[in-house]
Amino acid sequence: MLLEFAEFLTYGVLQISRDTRLGDAVSFFIYDTIKISIRRC
Repeated sequence: MLLEFAEFLTYGVLQISRDTRLGDAVSFFIYDTIKISIRRC
C-alpha cells in the first residue's frame, strides 16, 4: 500500500519517468520517509 502510494506520487504527481535512476531514487525516498514517519508515531 505504501509502495503504491509512493509510486503514484513519483510517477503520477511529479511525472518522473519510471525508466530512470532518478525515478527509482525519488520513489524509494518517498516510500522510506513515509515508512519511518509511521513507525515513529
